[in-house]
Amino acid sequence: MPPELVKAQLDRSLASSGFATSGRLSRFVRFTVQEALEGHGEHLKEYFLGVHVFDREETYDPRTDPIVRVEASRLRAKLSRYYQTEGRQDTVLIELPKGSYVPTFRWRQASGASAESRVWSGLLRRPAIIAIVVLAMATLMAIHRSWVLGRELEGLRRESALREAERQEFLALWGRLLERGSETTVVFGSQIFFASPRHRLFLRPTGTNDPLEVQTNSAVQRLEQLLGPPLLGPRYDYALMGDARALQQLTAFFWSARLEPEGHPGASGSLGGSTRRQHSLSWGSTHEPAAATASFRARLRAGCCQQRGESTAAAG
Repeated sequence: MPPELVKAQLDRSLASSGFATSGRLSRFVRFTVQEALEGHGEHLKEYFLGVHVFDREETYDPRTDPIVRVEASRLRAKLSRYYQTEGRQDTVLIELPKGSYVPTFRWRQASGASAESRVWSGLLRRPAIIAIVVLAMATLMAIHRSWVLGRELEGLRRESALREAERQEFLALWGRLLERGSETTVVFGSQIFFASPRHRLFLRPTGTNDPLEVQTNSAVQRLEQLLGPPLLGPRYDYALMGDARALQQLTAFFWSARLEPEGHPGASGSLGGSTRRQHSLSWGSTHEPAAATASFRARLRAGCCQQRGESTAAAG
């Protein structure tokens, strides 16, 4: 706190009615304030004050003469009464803390705001100060907004890069199949089945997949020994449900890509003396969606495929 303000407050306090009739207390407070302002607060001990303020001899013993302690207590009470009465509007407080003879100086808190707040309030009424504050706030807001936009742009760049990577992965698998004017055929294999009329069973040896090895396959031979002749087959006129489900999902996918799916009858082929039929589904460019849909449904009804609900089975 500026020394000038403290000295002005000291003079105002000593001019009050409470201090005007107490020369000893006035001398006490003035001496301690002056020493503190000059940076000699460490000298303000009980013996030092007894000698220089209360005119005690150099042989003064504070243990037997409590004059300093008594007057310090009176001074604290006097200052407190002053700030509650005549000095209740003063902004600078001079206090003597208990247990110490070094005075302290502080601003009075008024209506929840300190004197420093009032000083700032006065400064903020000046147009130049207001302009500087507004400019600083605008600068901070611009910096914050730039930082937020930078974060958003970085997020958009990462998202765009991720989408491009996903697109490239998609095109690597499906790009050729989705080209306009191209024709794609998806063939689902017909699994090998056998029939036992005697036991009314329809069987598929899971380890038997090659029609050329049917006659010599040990699994087929064990079935014939177990069930007894006749064991009819092999037959190729059934599709597995996994193939049917894949057929339905691929059909929906290509329709969503505006490609026309066409079902074809199962093709027959001679494989080492055995006749095996294959089921295929091909897609080409869409020219007349309504006619293509009717054509596809007509083929389904004709027996190329059978679609019920979300499942599609193809049978030759």
